[in-house]
Amino acid sequence: MGISNGYYGSSAQEQLKRMQMQHEKWKEHYRNIDIGSLWPTPHNKCTIPKLYKPSKEEFMEKCGRPQKPCLISGMTEEWLAMERWQFDNFAKDQRLSHGVRVGSQEFWVSLDTWNDYRKNITSQETESQPMVFMHDIFDEYPALLDDYIIPDFLDQSDDFMMGVPDELRIHWRWMILAPRRSGSHWHVDPANTTAWLAVIQGTKRWGLYPRDTFYVPGTKGNQYQTRDYAMIDSYNWWTYMYPHIRPELRPQECVQRSGDIIFVPGGWWHSVLNLEDTVSVTQNFVNKHNFRQTIKEMQAQADFDKSGFSLADAYVSLRDRYGPDYPEFFDKKDSEFLWSSSESGTTHEDFEKETMEKLANFLTGDA
Repeated sequence: MGISNGYYGSSAQEQLKRMQMQHEKWKEHYRNIDIGSLWPTPHNKCTIPKLYKPSKEEFMEKCGRPQKPCLISGMTEEWLAMERWQFDNFAKDQRLSHGVRVGSQEFWVSLDTWNDYRKNITSQETESQPMVFMHDIFDEYPALLDDYIIPDFLDQSDDFMMGVPDELRIHWRWMILAPRRSGSHWHVDPANTTAWLAVIQGTKRWGLYPRDTFYVPGTKGNQYQTRDYAMIDSYNWWTYMYPHIRPELRPQECVQRSGDIIFVPGGWWHSVLNLEDTVSVTQNFVNKHNFRQTIKEMQAQADFDKSGFSLADAYVSLRDRYGPDYPEFFDKKDSEFLWSSSESGTTHEDFEKETMEKLANFLTGDA
């Protein structure tokens, strides 16, 4: 018995109407949330060390060598970015000639247009909060590099990844323009690289778990330190999950304000929630204090899925470049490391698929 086209047309219209009603219901829910009561900004609550204008020796002793996170203040007072990158000033900056990209979009929009959009979505308190998260903005606009000064204890001259060809280097430097309520869900930075992030405008709330944490409470998909930047998940975790976690299982925390720099050691889990509209700049790097864990992670990820092969090439480049000068970072297995190409060999994905096929055959009697 056939169904008329008229039925299908009516059904599609009703479905669209239901979806629109559901969407409006979600928007109404987020508009009615009292953000102040859910996210009390803990002015004095910081469970990671705070340093004020540290010398390189002090930073290395307290944070760099032991690979512990810290919040640093007093280092951005001479940055031109502190004034130039304020939202309203930045929107008029003639150096950003063809604008920015929002989220994962490939097209460009003017920063002035995105600034208006940011103000609009913040006032509506919707559940979707796209960010400008550009790893190539300083390639597009190199003049922006003159607007900030990297402290000597985070200097790029100590970055081993500077010795890797550009085409093999993991994305390592970003500018982030983020609306209130956006953020990044629990993740570990690529290949266990270490990071610093400076806030130019706004306020961020951070949570951090040590690198030996096997599972972050209240999350999913943590297998192999999965990086999950889903913004709505970050909001929901801090809003609905965090209050129900036992105090002894909660992360280390801090609130980062304009002018602060946070240091996040390689391999540390972290999640960020933007309590206000924020502008920030961040860089990832590898030095002698996290080099070993980075190269081991590169090897592991090369076996994990097809996307890991460039990491394998990056590892070999690092091994060949630094092996003779730093033999203490490499063992016999490192020198013998081999990996499959994208056309051959077995990755974890292939292995898991084969395992499930064997199980299916066994259960169906085809083994």
